[in-house]
Amino acid sequence: MDAVRGELKALEAEIRAYERLRAGEVKRFDVESLAELPMALIHARIAAGLTQRQLADRLGLKEQQIQRYEATRYDGASFSRLVDVADAIGLKVRKRLELLEPAAPTAILQRLKAIGLDEGFIRRRIAPDLDLKGDGLSEAAERVGGVFGWSTDAIMGSAPLDMGQFAGATARFKMPKGRDGRSAAIYTAYAHHLAEVCAQAMAGRPRERIPSEWRVFRERLLERYGAVEFRSALSLAWDFGVVVLPLNDPGAFHGACWRAGGVNVVVLKQAHRYPARWLFDLIHELRHAAEDPDADTFEVVEGAETSDERRQSREEQMCSWFAGQVTLNGAAEDLVQEAMARVGGDLRRLKGAVETVAADRAVDVACLANYTAFRLSLQGENWWGAAAGLQDTSFDPLAFAREVFFERFAFEGLGDADLNLLTLALHDEAADG
Repeated sequence: MDAVRGELKALEAEIRAYERLRAGEVKRFDVESLAELPMALIHARIAAGLTQRQLADRLGLKEQQIQRYEATRYDGASFSRLVDVADAIGLKVRKRLELLEPAAPTAILQRLKAIGLDEGFIRRRIAPDLDLKGDGLSEAAERVGGVFGWSTDAIMGSAPLDMGQFAGATARFKMPKGRDGRSAAIYTAYAHHLAEVCAQAMAGRPRERIPSEWRVFRERLLERYGAVEFRSALSLAWDFGVVVLPLNDPGAFHGACWRAGGVNVVVLKQAHRYPARWLFDLIHELRHAAEDPDADTFEVVEGAETSDERRQSREEQMCSWFAGQVTLNGAAEDLVQEAMARVGGDLRRLKGAVETVAADRAVDVACLANYTAFRLSLQGENWWGAAAGLQDTSFDPLAFAREVFFERFAFEGLGDADLNLLTLALHDEAADG
């Protein structure tokens, strides 16, 4: 709950900042680097009282072009276009540029930010104990290098940092474009490094083959734990020798499965704290992990439920179907069809129909809602918001997954640097006070 309150406060702060812009209370926009110019242009447009359509008219462009520019923070726009936008808004730019010393802390942090690694993330997940703008920068650079494969000299220097080594972490993930894409690549590489650390530590632990047939999977779950719910599925995953690593950072990706040295590591990063959603995601990822069991390595990185690549991938559809069959005892498709038949395809009444069908057929309403949302997503309908209204919130699956991780993970196999990095990944500032 503390983490949710923290997110709510951040959202409220963003709303207040937006309202100040709309009210015309902000007349000056300070930028510390050229990388911040696109966001300043967006804020300036709002403060000037211009809609995207009005700005487009001033520039002789279509409104959709301005929407694309702002959605990607002007990624791909030429410098002359940025100048035109500033002129159209009515911005006056002070003519002063300062050349930073290459080794100056501010210059180094800005170089890292330009490739998607911002100072806030470094402080939160890599070096919260160090002064990044003072004596601690060199040690922080060493820690960053250990995660991303760069030497300390490369980070402290002025040459572009090589992001080519991230290919293995992101090979099967369609990255978003622009700055968001760079941030997603950085975060995915960070999570991949954590997965490799976990796999190495658990290499000596016993492993079982994961059932790839839904009936066998469900039978195994019921035989050992007597229930099909998140806590029992999580225990079964660890029984299989799968490391389930719960992360709580925004954006980048939705979930992932990496295999290193034969050890499967499932990363769950579901923003919503609904046990049935975490159950669906976990079983989905375990079905991925069941593929090609004799291969030493494997990787799958998931986008959001509504992303095109996830909706259109037959492999993704199969894994979601598998999760639905396990959670709904093989009746997933029939139950959705029954609910849809009750409302004649009218999605406005579907929520009530899902509740009725779940009660009549004695299945978990949250699980049925999630599978219904998945099936509708294949038709281009986003029903996840309605499904959220049918979820159980009796316990926090993120907190529970973290507790189980601390109980079952082989921390004794970690060095100090990896132990510190993994511990930071499993804690939140807001939750820890």
